[in-house]
Amino acid sequence: MLSIFSSRPRTIMEALSRPAAFLPILIPILLLWAGIGIHLVYENMRAEQAAFDDTDNLARGFGEVVARTIEGVERTIKIIRNVRARYPDGFDLKAISPAADVQGGPTLQIAVTDRNGMMVGSNLPGAPMVDLADRPHIRIHFEKPGDFLYISAPVLGRASGKWSIQFTRKLFARDGTVDGVIVVSLDPYYMSRFYESLDIGDGSILLVGLNDGIIRAQSPLRPGSIGSVMAADRIQAIRSGGTNGRYRTAASADGIDRTYSYRRLDDYGLAVAVGLATDEVFLALRRDKNTTLALGGLLSALFAIAGVLLVQQRQRLLHSRALMAATLENISQGIVMVDQDGNVPLSNRRALRLLDLPDEVLYEKWSY
Repeated sequence: MLSIFSSRPRTIMEALSRPAAFLPILIPILLLWAGIGIHLVYENMRAEQAAFDDTDNLARGFGEVVARTIEGVERTIKIIRNVRARYPDGFDLKAISPAADVQGGPTLQIAVTDRNGMMVGSNLPGAPMVDLADRPHIRIHFEKPGDFLYISAPVLGRASGKWSIQFTRKLFARDGTVDGVIVVSLDPYYMSRFYESLDIGDGSILLVGLNDGIIRAQSPLRPGSIGSVMAADRIQAIRSGGTNGRYRTAASADGIDRTYSYRRLDDYGLAVAVGLATDEVFLALRRDKNTTLALGGLLSALFAIAGVLLVQQRQRLLHSRALMAATLENISQGIVMVDQDGNVPLSNRRALRLLDLPDEVLYEKWSY
């Protein structure tokens, strides 16, 4: 009796239950996501570096603007001081620097005091002559030796009635003694409005004192921000860092996380800090990330589908070969297949018996 045996076909789930069956599918997907991960990390680093480069350039630019402004104030002070030294009896501040010449700009007032700190001149018409002896920006020139420029924190002017930053220097008598103080008052809001005219989105610009940490100008300008004290950890980071540096922090006023660069103006005891909103910095990166992840997901799905189809095809091929082998081994006829090159790619055991050949020949190629 002729008996034909067939093997039970393996299902795809049985094939996938073996770890090796997953490799053709998993390896391309893992390589794909490794590449995506490396790309996203690189792009994140590049975006952050670009933000620091932008803020660093802005901080340098604003630092130069502040330095040039202070140099202009110093020139004004020295000119007025020289005129007073030459013509002490006929000195008229209103004639030298009329208020109309500085209206609309950063200068609010130019004033002089006597050696007792009493205000004795102003370029503002009708300005009251008030006692300024207790003001730190006046008192320091009578207490500390040397000829130096002092830049105050924002103070409420007794004569102008406005908040201002005071730039002061000593006035000298002919005998070299201190004869008073010259004061140039700058409007901190003018500088803040200038900063606000620049398009930096949700960014922020600060002009802060290095020694006291007090904010001289800020954009965006908020009520009470002028004259407030910068967070201790941030001003310390600026003090302890180099002339130029960077940091990242969330502002307590609005909660916006920003990437900052700063530039110290050590000669004037000031620092400029410029920050760009982190969300805006990484906006393009987030769009690229979403696109990349979507594409990665699509490719992963295609790899998975292709892999499953390949595994199924392989299992069908193996099943067909198993059926053919079972058929050949269980029929009574001897079968030998010879290709055009004289090789024997197929034979069964019955053929070996009929030809009186050993079983080992099944695993060898025949030729004749």
